[in-house]
Amino acid sequence: MYLFLHGALGAANQFDTFFSQYPEIRKTSFALNFPGHGGHHSNHSFSLSHLGESVIRYMDEHGIARCHLFGYSMGGYIALYLAWQYPERIESVTTLNTKLDWTPEVVTRMQGMMDPIKILAKAPQVAVQMATTHAPADWTELAAETGRFLEVLATGGGLPDTSFSSILCPVLLLRGEKDHVVTAQECERIIQLIPNGRYQEVPESGHQWEQVRLSEIAGLINKP
Repeated sequence: MYLFLHGALGAANQFDTFFSQYPEIRKTSFALNFPGHGGHHSNHSFSLSHLGESVIRYMDEHGIARCHLFGYSMGGYIALYLAWQYPERIESVTTLNTKLDWTPEVVTRMQGMMDPIKILAKAPQVAVQMATTHAPADWTELAAETGRFLEVLATGGGLPDTSFSSILCPVLLLRGEKDHVVTAQECERIIQLIPNGRYQEVPESGHQWEQVRLSEIAGLINKP
């Protein structure tokens, strides 16, 4: 059983195209919306514990005792947190294009990428898509809260290096070879800390989910 975790400003429907192309994977997989995403209300500030506990709550509600996690971008970071804090619930973790090196400089750059004013000006079609995805919630408020969450990660609220050495389940860190957000260096550094971890690049793939070769991902599912 796989549980798919979406990225920042994304939603469970992010994986619809993948599931439609690979129905055999869909049969044994779930995808959830994090609080504040996909029309799900949240009155709580984002944190690793808050987002992580929402996954455990989802598993409990759906009778999932243990599962494999696939996390894209932010979803991968939450997946690693869960493997650290809830090892009895997680069989394995596969992350894709997950940022692991959080510094104030990185946060500033990422906040710029999700600035609603810039998105409206440069990619109005993206703004329309997010407005639809997160309705009735205001996607601009979600973007602001996500920006605050990134600041938390860079100021002591992220995963410490010691957490990775405590993750004992199999972990596969995937990075699109053309990813301009996540570096190979940060992935290689972190994977050295995980006892049962390995790192692999996805050919001809960028950071955005739409830029990823889905056939490569399908080939790796069930092979943690």
